[in-house]
Amino acid sequence: MNFRLRPQEPPSAASAAPTPAPPKLSFSSVTKGFDGGRGWTPALEDFNLDIQEGEFVCIVGPSGCGKTTALNLAAGFVRPDSGAVLVDGAPIARPGPDRTVVFQEHALFPWLTARQNVQLALEFAGKKKKEQEIVSRFWLRLVHLEKFQNAYVHELSGGMKQRVQLARSFAINPRVLLMDEPFAALDALTREVLYGEFQQILMGTRQTVLFITHNTQEAAILADRVVVMGGAHPGTIKAEFRVDLPRPRSFESPGVAEIAGKTLALLKHEPALLDAEGANGESR
Repeated sequence: MNFRLRPQEPPSAASAAPTPAPPKLSFSSVTKGFDGGRGWTPALEDFNLDIQEGEFVCIVGPSGCGKTTALNLAAGFVRPDSGAVLVDGAPIARPGPDRTVVFQEHALFPWLTARQNVQLALEFAGKKKKEQEIVSRFWLRLVHLEKFQNAYVHELSGGMKQRVQLARSFAINPRVLLMDEPFAALDALTREVLYGEFQQILMGTRQTVLFITHNTQEAAILADRVVVMGGAHPGTIKAEFRVDLPRPRSFESPGVAEIAGKTLALLKHEPALLDAEGANGESR
């Protein structure tokens, strides 16, 4: 029996490898400055950073390095002077429900209950009343506030208020979650408890997160990738590295201490080192 080999055909368009998806959040040659009364001062200059879908990226650095400016650009609160900030390849022009910001202060409405605060965010996102009720209850239960869903803001502790803010942020399922030192004002014990709960949620949702912090231990516990910024006017990326440690992580993990120490070593010569937090990463 004779066999005849057929010449290899070029791959068709249908069988060709798919085009890689763009980064979920991307800063491309971004420059942003401000006029503080003494002339224009650059906060970021030719800043480049890509964050992939499902990735948790912490930007760590001293005050004045531009890390909060980067978050405000991603939120659409300010616009770049040059370059582009994109979500899924589309330029960011203004704030939108596809990007939710979690602030250091809880930013809850005091005249509403915990559940009503979460439902209001869902209402703004266009969800119907029944879905608002189901989703708000689900997320409050997930952050262990089911018994306090009818409590008003003044009846909640600081940790509880941040739990409500987390529930509200995850409930609307944003494309990117932007977090500006959300745990900095909490005491050390409450913060450690929330780190554990937050990690459990992330392991289930694989939410894309850009997280701003001064705290090197916090970055090591939470991040998939740590971006270390330094300098001032403009700030620059000094280094970045992956954190390949299993979750959930805690302060007691030797790997966390190693990553935190590595980050601190890169920052120790910065003039505004860790600002108010000190070299041990503890809040003031």
